[in-house]
Amino acid sequence: MTLPMNSALVPEMASRRGYSFKKLLTDVGLRRGAHQAYRPARRPGEPNIVLTDERLRVHRNVFWFGSALIYGVAGSVVLLALAFSEVAPSVEIPTELYSSTAIAVACTAIAMAGFWLYMASRDANAMPWLNAIIGIGTALIAIVVVTADAFGPSVLVYFLLPAMAAAFYLPFKQALAHLTAIAIVEVVVAYASADAGNGKLISLNVLFFTMMGAAMLMVARKRIQDGIVHNVGLAGRDPLTGVANLRKFNERLQSEVDRAERNGEPLTLLMVDLDDFKLVNDEYSYTLGDAVLVASARAMSRVVRANELLARRGGDEFAVIAVGSDEEESEALAGRIRDAVRRERLKLCPEVTPEASVGVAEWRPGESAVELIKRADSSLHVSKIVSHTSKPYSDM
Repeated sequence: MTLPMNSALVPEMASRRGYSFKKLLTDVGLRRGAHQAYRPARRPGEPNIVLTDERLRVHRNVFWFGSALIYGVAGSVVLLALAFSEVAPSVEIPTELYSSTAIAVACTAIAMAGFWLYMASRDANAMPWLNAIIGIGTALIAIVVVTADAFGPSVLVYFLLPAMAAAFYLPFKQALAHLTAIAIVEVVVAYASADAGNGKLISLNVLFFTMMGAAMLMVARKRIQDGIVHNVGLAGRDPLTGVANLRKFNERLQSEVDRAERNGEPLTLLMVDLDDFKLVNDEYSYTLGDAVLVASARAMSRVVRANELLARRGGDEFAVIAVGSDEEESEALAGRIRDAVRRERLKLCPEVTPEASVGVAEWRPGESAVELIKRADSSLHVSKIVSHTSKPYSDM
């Protein structure tokens, strides 16, 4: 089956063929809005109110550009302080700021900034590098802090950057490892500072606010993840009946067809239509019609296996993707569906045909999902003709 290409994946696919400087500037945001640089485009047909992990996923080059900016600025400040001390020696600049250790750290930071930009130019995935980005930054800050004597405690605030990044982006255990390393350095500086009184006070305060901020970010991240899971679940559900919706059905069917093509496992599609459902809406009420839909979906859910998908395609039409079932097994399932729906409809509106028509089509090797749907629809059409010519309710 040929599906529309996800527009969010087009830039990624294009980037594999080559990455130009123009594209690099585009990702920085010089040629488009910041929200586009930070979030990929919506999928075709996705409502604005639906939150998925794709909508909240940060564009991977933001990590590279952000890291390059932070490393580059930090390194440049030290080198600029060194140059300024030579040009204007009368201005008092702390010697720790342009010591040999500080200069070596600054040069390393600038070199790392260049490497991060190189990785951005390759459009590399930044997530596997986050441990290195945060760890190297923590190590460079720690070296400056420990070797800066009395000036050290005032540099501790820079630990907020790697601590916040670790808390929000890394898995819990990895984030905990980074935060522990940062806390150890801050405690060491608190008790080893040349200015013991002020150094201890500053260090312990920075430690407190760093850990509190990291903890709050971890809680916020968990809340966001829970919201994503909840909304993704809602996005794939029919709001009336609670079964899968058309979008979820299409995605799952394509996935199962691909799986059947690879493994040769049987796969059958059932199309279900509630007979004379329009009469329920026209002669009674749409409220009763909604109740019939909900009750019918609930009845079908009870006979469908856990590995099968029941979906509402629209109106009074449902579909069941029977994974691992051949046509004979699915015909038995179709019979159970008819019986279950008939019992529920008799309870609500016995005056109207309580039957359901079911079309069954087993997947054939090489067949696409679209072709399978067409055959199942044709089978459903035949089933409805037979139902209306043989059921005693057909004259109602």
